[in-house]
Amino acid sequence: MFLKSKRPKDKTESDRQRVIAYKKVFGSPEGREVLFDILNRYHVLNGHDGSLLKEGQRTVALHILSQCAIDMAQFEKLLRGEIE
Repeated sequence: MFLKSKRPKDKTESDRQRVIAYKKVFGSPEGREVLFDILNRYHVLNGHDGSLLKEGQRTVALHILSQCAIDMAQFEKLLRGEIE
């Protein structure tokens, strides 16, 4: 699975619940499809050209990845159909 299960240290219960919610939403097949769209649309998968707007959008997508503790190597294999 491309979502890591380790729990971050020094998080409040509210932070932990939010991370669980992110993983639940983006861990489903539909959630992965939406996440792929976000990563592609907001320049995480395609790099960026340095503009501040695109970098801000990219930061939002990267925040989602960090909240889900996503292993990018596994996620890229999933996108290529190498794993389920």
